[in-house]
Amino acid sequence: MAIYKEGNTWSVRISDKDSNGKFKIIHKRGFKTKALAKDYEAEYRNVKTGSVRMTFDDFYREIYVPGMKPRLKPGTWYTKESMIEKYILPHFGKMHMNEVEPSDVIKWQTVMLDEKNPKTKKPLSKSYIQSINNQLIAIFSYAEKYYKLPSNPAHIAGNVGNEDEISTVYWTLEQYIKFRDEVMNEDDATYYYLFQTLFWCGLRIGEAQALTFADIDFEKKTISVNKTYYRLLGEDIVGTPKTKQSYRQIVIPDFLAEELKEYKDMLYKPNELDRVFNVSKSNIAKVLKKNAKKAGVPQCRIHDLRHAAASLLLNQGWSIPAIAQRLGHSPVNVAVTYRYAHAAHTAQEDIAESLDKLAKAKEESDVSEEQGREEQMA
Repeated sequence: MAIYKEGNTWSVRISDKDSNGKFKIIHKRGFKTKALAKDYEAEYRNVKTGSVRMTFDDFYREIYVPGMKPRLKPGTWYTKESMIEKYILPHFGKMHMNEVEPSDVIKWQTVMLDEKNPKTKKPLSKSYIQSINNQLIAIFSYAEKYYKLPSNPAHIAGNVGNEDEISTVYWTLEQYIKFRDEVMNEDDATYYYLFQTLFWCGLRIGEAQALTFADIDFEKKTISVNKTYYRLLGEDIVGTPKTKQSYRQIVIPDFLAEELKEYKDMLYKPNELDRVFNVSKSNIAKVLKKNAKKAGVPQCRIHDLRHAAASLLLNQGWSIPAIAQRLGHSPVNVAVTYRYAHAAHTAQEDIAESLDKLAKAKEESDVSEEQGREEQMA
């Protein structure tokens, strides 16, 4: 490597090898001072060797992106990248990886707590800030694990704010029924059948949106989850499920099988490979918010219906492994998963049967109460 003056500026000449082992010459010109040229030479050396003395921006773009992007689904990477580019790089980009202290992370977290959503002008939600914080932790963890960063300053700094403020709404069965009754009045019947599928099967929204009628076996009363749907940069994408455990076959209650068959019969010559619920996530969220308000139940996110489904099964006494298999969760403990694998498999039909009885009992109870009120009024 050489640093030399050309006219009024300084230049750097670097001899290097490309990915095929062939020699190449890199010229970088136009530095106003010799010190700036030296800084560039040192930074190039750090990037080339993967040294944690490199800047955060260089580590992210030259090391982290090539290492992580190919391993993630496009939608997952897009979300991750947008958080990092917008909220992390402007603060840490010019700092050297090994010079970032936990105190620097805490100062940044304080800034994030005051950050506003550019569209709504409201503060970012605690859960979203925590997601951004997790991206910062992940980058430093990558440097710590593979590039000998002594410690992870973001991990030491800890979470943002009070975790208790990041809450999930768990609807009860009674609250869901109130909501469902309101959704019945929607002009587009698709939403009723979609919410029924989300609640009683505990599907992720992308899994439900990706379903085709070919995935539903009305005789065996099963739904095969084998793909997921998302929209990225204006394009509809159907890809593989979130994890290996997400591939699963769910036995559904009798009443839900009947309703989905009813829905199929309503459609005009549906193609077996067309998506069953061809509605956007934004419209689903709007219908959810509107009808929750009408029903007088707490507002929740689409994903909270999945939590409600798990909570319902837990309250019915089903085991964690059986519920985890139904929802397609990754096992927390492999030994426990193997221990209960057979029980969870055979429990699926029992779960569907219990949900069927539960729903019908609820309907009968509501009808009886209504009849009682009518008799009293008479």
